[in-house]
Amino acid sequence: MLAARLARSEFLPIRVELRQVRARASLTEQVEQAVAAVLGEEVSYADLVAAGDGAMPVILLDGFDELVQGDTGRYDYLERVHEFQAREAGLGRPVAVIVTSRTVVADRVRFPDGLLALQLQPFDDDQVRQWLDIWDQANRALLARRDLKPLPAEAALVHGDMARHPLLLLLLALYDAGGNALQHDHGPLGRSRLYEVLLRDYTERETGGARRVAIDQELVLLGSVALSMLARGSQVITDEELDRDVPALCHGGEEDPGEEQERVDWARKATERFFFVRRKGHAFLHSTFGEFLVAWLTMYALRDLDRRRHLLGDEPLALVQAVDDDLLYAVISHSCLAERGPTVGFILELLAEVPSEVRARCVEQLSGLLRRSLHERPRRHFTGFRPVRHTMTRRLAAYSANLTLLIVTASEEPVTVSSLLPGPDHLEQWSSLTHLWKGQLGQEGWSGLVTALSAHRVMDGGREDVVLGAGTEPTGMGDVVVAVATGHAPRHRRLLDLLLRALGEGRALPYRDRAAILQELLRTVAVRSPAMHQALGAMWHEEGADRAELRPLLHALLADPADRMATWEQLVKAGIPETALWEIHQSALMPDEG
Repeated sequence: MLAARLARSEFLPIRVELRQVRARASLTEQVEQAVAAVLGEEVSYADLVAAGDGAMPVILLDGFDELVQGDTGRYDYLERVHEFQAREAGLGRPVAVIVTSRTVVADRVRFPDGLLALQLQPFDDDQVRQWLDIWDQANRALLARRDLKPLPAEAALVHGDMARHPLLLLLLALYDAGGNALQHDHGPLGRSRLYEVLLRDYTERETGGARRVAIDQELVLLGSVALSMLARGSQVITDEELDRDVPALCHGGEEDPGEEQERVDWARKATERFFFVRRKGHAFLHSTFGEFLVAWLTMYALRDLDRRRHLLGDEPLALVQAVDDDLLYAVISHSCLAERGPTVGFILELLAEVPSEVRARCVEQLSGLLRRSLHERPRRHFTGFRPVRHTMTRRLAAYSANLTLLIVTASEEPVTVSSLLPGPDHLEQWSSLTHLWKGQLGQEGWSGLVTALSAHRVMDGGREDVVLGAGTEPTGMGDVVVAVATGHAPRHRRLLDLLLRALGEGRALPYRDRAAILQELLRTVAVRSPAMHQALGAMWHEEGADRAELRPLLHALLADPADRMATWEQLVKAGIPETALWEIHQSALMPDEG
């Protein structure tokens, strides 16, 4: 809409869907790729501007969050945009650039000085009423033919924030249009409930009134698409990827050789509903559809686990027979569910509808699975579902982390580590798990897990323990998990972070003394935390900084090849130029090369 309006004035709008261009290409190349996709021929950026006959180019970079979430390391992208604008202005071709993004990636990028950020706010009550007035005008006659009425504002506003989010308001209106359910029911409707009802109602209409089992099969089909996207870290999936992944999860990975019917077109079957749009592949109308479906599929696998165990009952072999967790393993062993924050929220809402006794059984079964999660299982089903060829350690890390997450979310009481990992060495076992998660889940998975779980350390009868779950400090998990994984107690970790921040920002001590304290912390207790990186970045940019004092610290931080890439990125995010890091790293190599 913005591009269409600008095109009628003295501007030359150029819309670039970042998901459709090469993520690591320069901005100029990305613009040229987007234009080539529209025109069917290659046009240089300079020729494009010249063809505008004096109109000022306005580049609309759409979907920056997808570029960052694709693990491309483009945390400096906005700075590159700024440099592009400065270069073009120097050539006499000033250009305006607008970047759209979800706020979820705001903490993963650097913002250049002078950047103007606008955040789209939710509707207020009057805007909700205005939207519903338009909905009324457009749909009153159509609804009246079925003896239904448009959704009144009062019935919508009962649902609070859901009614104030434009997309969710549309979904509320669509849900109510099926039978005026919101006008008859009282009390707020959970977002997960809204999504599930909409998906079920639409599927039922599309399939001519299918039974619940058939509708569940459709949701499993949609969930397999969402899961495949999550495993790939992408919000777009191709036909080829769908044809490989979907049957592996929904059909055991094989066609029935005895049947003479035509081969199933899984890509078409999975994406023929209105929930998808085509963008060099298939994408959900909104990313929250995918996040809900991953949560729903996880709950489906959890219910399947409970059903299978419940069917065994008190049979003699039930106590020694291994629990069939193959479906659950296939669903949650590729990525940490907390990579997408809304997924955990959906799981919590779905679990709230599960009876207490069922949740208690699930917690018991999941706890048993967690204790055996790192042991070898010789035979499994659904082995053909491998959207990404991860190492076994990565999959075991994801599986054990997600089991822990599900145990804590399903439990109605806080969970202690000693109950999950019984034995005198429960904290050592916990430390091993956190090391595994931190080392294998990647930055997105680890950060999401730290955010999703809460925890704190306690002393019970002289025995140290960790309590996970409700009633704990909301930021405690980051404190505990990072502390255990680095060998520092939580209280020491907090003090270290405060000290590092003070060293980075304080001017009371001489520059050389502060650098010496940082070096001592690095040498004696091996502090390699974000606070250390931020302190170094602050001191690097300090007015009158003697950067030679920081070189030994930066050299020490970059010395370990296993952590070098991650440390490098964190230091660059903290504001230390890559050219400086490269020079320090190269100078350290020179003696060896001589």
